[in-house]
Amino acid sequence: MKKIFILYAIFLVAISACTQTVSIMTFNVKNLFDDRDDGSEYSEYLVAKGKWNTRKFHAKMQGIASLIKEAMPYGPDILALQEVENANALNRLNQDYLKDLDYQYAVLVPSGRNPTNVAVLSRYPVTGVRAHSLLPGAYLHETRYILEVTLLCGREELILFNNHWKSRREKTKESELCRKMAASLVSERVKTIQKTGGSRNILILGDFNENEVTFGKAGEKFYDPWCELKEEDRASYYYRGRPCTYDHMLLSAVFFESRGFFYRRGSFRVVKPVPFPVSDHYPLVIILENPGNSG
Repeated sequence: MKKIFILYAIFLVAISACTQTVSIMTFNVKNLFDDRDDGSEYSEYLVAKGKWNTRKFHAKMQGIASLIKEAMPYGPDILALQEVENANALNRLNQDYLKDLDYQYAVLVPSGRNPTNVAVLSRYPVTGVRAHSLLPGAYLHETRYILEVTLLCGREELILFNNHWKSRREKTKESELCRKMAASLVSERVKTIQKTGGSRNILILGDFNENEVTFGKAGEKFYDPWCELKEEDRASYYYRGRPCTYDHMLLSAVFFESRGFFYRRGSFRVVKPVPFPVSDHYPLVIILENPGNSG
């Protein structure tokens, strides 16, 4: 019996050694502003007016970090954030409150006059960054970049699109147009990647302000794991009291093939801590696996 146990233990170690697991979280942290006035803040976050200060900034970061660690004690391997003011806010969060999670790579491209941005923290090397903007216009100048980040996970590349599309609270027709334009932009970029032989491991995530996300005439359909949950559990945000699935993690078809990266079915979940004072959005989590690709 002892010999059998030893052989079984060795087998488990071998499986672990050759299977790479990549955990990913997306989280709209709701206005992570630092404690310095730069001129682009919302009025309620102006330090000079006494509405925002260092204590509130640190309390906000502490709350975000606690929620992330509550959801995943060792933290996700890749963390996609929305509504981060700037690189200083991102770096302070990472260095002061997420230091034990060992994120060696931080990405944020400031989008001009917009008060907040999207960002990525990662344990895996970042090998490429692109910031995509919509066409300029009277209303579009406030839109955030769509952040495209290429990461090297073992021997496989993963392309991640971090989105924060226009809110439904704003001018209805204009904001709807912005969301359609953002969908078209992502669709065209995905087709370009595929035509030029780029990685097919594509994950489109973030806060879309849409319950269902479509990409028009995109050549590839993306899988939305919200379908795995019971209808009563489908909510990452509440708009006027109604449950909404505005946050998404959309997976390309390659994650369901028999080779390379694949999506661990059933790993998608919504993190719903109680109480929830940090943000008005719940984080989402998925896990990818890649047997035989640990180095």
